[in-house]
Amino acid sequence: MQASKILGFLAVLVAVPVMSAASTGVAAADATATVTAGKKWIVVSVTTTGGDLPEWCRVDPYFGTPQTVSLEVAPSGNLFVDNVPPGPRKVSVWCPNGGASVHDVVVQA
Repeated sequence: MQASKILGFLAVLVAVPVMSAASTGVAAADATATVTAGKKWIVVSVTTTGGDLPEWCRVDPYFGTPQTVSLEVAPSGNLFVDNVPPGPRKVSVWCPNGGASVHDVVVQA
């Protein structure tokens, strides 16, 4: 009888921290992105602050087109994409714990 009480007490000691950790979650990192377009180029600047910083963020300078790609960029860094065809573009930026955003830019000829 004493052994079952001890095991029950140990189960509660283990379960309470696990349940409270699951309910609080992980602090999210706020990510902001600035997209600038020029003459056949795009520059994406990503800034991540607070929370658990991700190892990498992802940028797709050809979002919604057959040429779609997923390029890595540091969570606080810049990505330069050259030889981009002129015209309107959608650029997607995604950071773990920081959300995603889509930016509309016009690349000059």
